[in-house]
Amino acid sequence: MRRTSLAFALVAAAVAPACLLLTDTGDLATGTPDSALGPMADANDAGIVPDDGIADATVVDADAAVVHADGAIVDSGQDSHFACKSLNPKPTFCDDFDENPLGFDWIRQEDWGGTLSLDDAGAASAPFALLSTLPAVTSGYPVAGLARAENTLAGRVRVAFDIKIGGVTPNQGLQPLRMVFKQQADARAGLSAEMNLYATPTQVSIDELLTYSDGGEVFRGHALSRFLIVDRWTHIDFDADFDTLRLKVWFDGVSVLDEAILDGYSHMMPTLFVGSRTGGDPPYPAHNVRIDNVVLDLK
Repeated sequence: MRRTSLAFALVAAAVAPACLLLTDTGDLATGTPDSALGPMADANDAGIVPDDGIADATVVDADAAVVHADGAIVDSGQDSHFACKSLNPKPTFCDDFDENPLGFDWIRQEDWGGTLSLDDAGAASAPFALLSTLPAVTSGYPVAGLARAENTLAGRVRVAFDIKIGGVTPNQGLQPLRMVFKQQADARAGLSAEMNLYATPTQVSIDELLTYSDGGEVFRGHALSRFLIVDRWTHIDFDADFDTLRLKVWFDGVSVLDEAILDGYSHMMPTLFVGSRTGGDPPYPAHNVRIDNVVLDLK
């Protein structure tokens, strides 16, 4: 199976049915995420208990939830104050997995034993996060995620979300977030476009793939300057501008990518996928991915 994405992915056409060390950031590009989609302060990293007016709350270990004395979960440190309903201006789409049933305004995708659930064990913003669980397999390609198509032509796509990979990042890689671009009548015949966030224990990249009806393909990979750390929440901001042909990515507010992208995304409508997909050929170990506070904004 050809590798086609990373924790982020953008693809054209319908959606197909670590403990990692941080690298040196001395040469990172400058710039900050858009304030409407920008990262929330990580209260645990700052050594601060989120202020929710809970005098008897305590913090149980880094990245764990803030709890009442009776054990009820209040918030986790990462993005602890986030709520879709409080965003102003309103983005194109937002889901913090706290207000609606699982899969509301999404299409569920579960295959080869992959399962989805709402998890309340330390969501990025309480009470729930999306939990994508994939089994150990020796054959097949498990998928567990949610997809949502937008009927808006995108000149600029911005996505923000929180992610925590549980236990292990498979050597073959995983793809927790994906966006698909659907061809329009005035686009080049047969063109589809794909941009994927792809994570392994030793690499994080965003891979672009443009495909034409004659079978021709153009590929470009972008290596990010940081890795995803397993069992820890990371806030990711993604900004793809198809007019300036520039892609920018931030991890927890730190720039990890600022590079030129391929020309070919114009006149397409995106489909967003969140969850987990396997990134290579089996065998695969069992693993899970938590996703929370997904924001999509199209310009």
